[in-house]
Amino acid sequence: MALLGQFLAGASSYPALGVATGDALRLWSGEIERVLERLFLGHPLAELLDVPGLARAVSASFVGLELYEGVDPDGASAAFDALDRMGALVEVVDGLGPVATKALRLKLRRSGNA
Repeated sequence: MALLGQFLAGASSYPALGVATGDALRLWSGEIERVLERLFLGHPLAELLDVPGLARAVSASFVGLELYEGVDPDGASAAFDALDRMGALVEVVDGLGPVATKALRLKLRRSGNA
């Protein structure tokens, strides 16, 4: 992570480094995107998600949190805990029965979020 941080920092001054680092991050984000597509296939929240954008957000967040942890371990821990709680919320939605899932989808569509 420290090396990746250095690559990211140097990318603004060295365009070739920026291209190579960007290519590597796109490969990584692509793998995360495929995992997210599998995880949310048929999920009630799938209609709300921009999976490619979410994959990039996950990649960027992971890099940022790993670097952040070096200067604020408690803050990074709190951020990871918040992500765990969000994961629990997704699991609750995933466990809804068919009637509740249909009602949730309808509510989301009506709210303009789907």
